[in-house]
Amino acid sequence: MDHGAGELLRILVRWVHVACAALLVGGFFYARFVAEDSLQAPRNRLRPWLWSTIVGLVVSGLYNLLADHGHSRYYWIWLVIKLLLAVHVFVSAALAVAARTEAERQRRTASAAISGLLVIAVAAYLRRIY
Repeated sequence: MDHGAGELLRILVRWVHVACAALLVGGFFYARFVAEDSLQAPRNRLRPWLWSTIVGLVVSGLYNLLADHGHSRYYWIWLVIKLLLAVHVFVSAALAVAARTEAERQRRTASAAISGLLVIAVAAYLRRIY
């Protein structure tokens, strides 16, 4: 692959990764702290967006990880912490959409939003040290 095309692909994949993270975390902040009860009816319409952002994050994250080489042990430790938090966000998000009561939905949505912010903070730190 041409060097310019490879760099363009890396930029595009990174943009997809950041956009999916912003949609997922921002969507859950909106759902928990702004919309609250108004999300009761359109839950079925949220599922495709939820799973699309999760798949986009996983695929683009794997590409970004495999495209960059030479990470230190310190980087890997923080990356594992980030991935564990990301799994918590994914599970909390899926459980929030499937929740049966409004209180459960709000608790899981808040959990996904707060953990999502922590993932973004760790990602910013990882970007700084690499």
